[in-house]
Order: sequence, then C-alpha cells, then structure tokens
Amino acid sequence: MRQCEMPEVVGRELGLPPWPGRRCTLAALADHAGMSHTTFARRFRDAVGRPPLDYLTAWRMRLAADWLQRTGVSIASIACSVGYESEAAFTTAFHRVMGRSPRRYRRNTSN
Repeated sequence: MRQCEMPEVVGRELGLPPWPGRRCTLAALADHAGMSHTTFARRFRDAVGRPPLDYLTAWRMRLAADWLQRTGVSIASIACSVGYESEAAFTTAFHRVMGRSPRRYRRNTSN
C-alpha cells in the first residue's frame, strides 16, 4: 500500500504523529507537540486552516480512499489501519467526509 504523508508543517512543527491508526485526542496531540490545548489548536488552525481533529479525520479518509481504490484489502482491515475499532464507525465517518460509503467508493473508483 502506498503511504500518504501529511504536510510537513503539520507533522514536524505541530507534532501530529505520522501513524494513521493511532488513536488521537486533542490533549494527546497538544502534549506531543509540547503545547497547551488552546495554543496547539490555535497554531494548528492558523497553519492548516481547520481544527486538528477535522484535519486528521480528513487525512485518514484520503488514505482509506486511496487503499480502497488501489487494493483489495477488506474494508474492516482498512478501517482498523486508519484508527477505527469498527467497520460501522469507519463507514459512518467515511460517508460523512467522502459523500458515499466505502463500498460504493470502491465500486465506483476501482481500476
């Protein structure tokens, strides 16, 4: 599977971990970056243009979409790989971000 990379400013300067499957909270991200929650959220929004957890969710969904399009890996495995404990929770998040279910996305975009 091809790896997706976050923008350098996010990973390095703001301290987001590069592992899409790791569970992240605002508190954990701020602690990882060595900042208060408020400072981290403000700096992140100023640098990226959206809240940290919104950005992280969108990044995970882009990575999942790439895997859905390019591989035959099960949706449950992809869900786990991008940090979701259940396929149902992943499907809900994917639909909210991408506008269709993972199954439908795969069917409509597979090569």
